[in-house]
Amino acid sequence: MPLFQSSVLKKYLADLDAAKVQAAFAVFQQHFAGAAKQENIRNAKEEQFQEGFHANCS
Repeated sequence: MPLFQSSVLKKYLADLDAAKVQAAFAVFQQHFAGAAKQENIRNAKEEQFQEGFHANCS
């Protein structure tokens, strides 16, 4: 069972600014695409990985 109805997804996806999405994805790729970063994520325990998100939220 999907989390959102497809009509709701289509509506909100159509409203997104493609340039902003591409810019945000580029930032995401810069941060997470490196082989060392991916290896660190693979080797980290879930609790260690979550700590990074909590630190960035404040």
